[in-house]
Amino acid sequence: MIASTLDKDNKHDLKEYQEHSRTKWFVNHLIYQIGIYLSIIVPCFAFSCVLDRWTFNQWIINQWNFIKFNLFSGGSRFYAVQPWHWYLSQGFLAMLLTQTPLVVTFIVMYFKYGPGFVRDLTEERKKIDYSNNSSNQMFRDPCGLCIIVMIWIIICYSFLPHKEFRFIFPSIPLAMYFSGIISVWFVRYGLKLKILHSQITRRQYFGVIHNFDACSIGTIYMFSASTWWT
Repeated sequence: MIASTLDKDNKHDLKEYQEHSRTKWFVNHLIYQIGIYLSIIVPCFAFSCVLDRWTFNQWIINQWNFIKFNLFSGGSRFYAVQPWHWYLSQGFLAMLLTQTPLVVTFIVMYFKYGPGFVRDLTEERKKIDYSNNSSNQMFRDPCGLCIIVMIWIIICYSFLPHKEFRFIFPSIPLAMYFSGIISVWFVRYGLKLKILHSQITRRQYFGVIHNFDACSIGTIYMFSASTWWT
């Protein structure tokens, strides 16, 4: 019984040590990343200010003017106002189109199974122990960081009254990356037809409806040209 108690204490101490090590690693890594970003941002910001001073003969901070106009002065409202959920209900969905279910599936499975889900795509999912791959490790995983960045972009821009597709363009490559990963998973597990079916709607729309006007006008021009020559 004493041995069992000591074993439990050792396991508890080991778990606390591992948690402390993870926290320490995360803090050090965060400080390191901030240092890298500042080493790039500060020289670029200083160069921008000097260049504006040389151009306009006065000290101007364009970055601050942009934030002041769009956030504090409400100047962006002049160009139209969309509801807060516009990116989620229309903007992001319209840009992803049929890739939306794949991206959502990847994010859900990532939070459910953790970073190990991405590493173990080549194995049978039912045979994998995901108990040690919780989503708490996402800060240490590239895919987890990409998910955080994508969600952060959408949430931040959702607070702006004026919304455009181009504002969230940086999140599209990340979403395509997630779609590609989960597509590989579908192919490996015999779900090729689902991917094929997801493209049928896109093919029908762009092949039949989207180019209908252009094709119709081209036909009219061809008919007019043939009658003119005759």
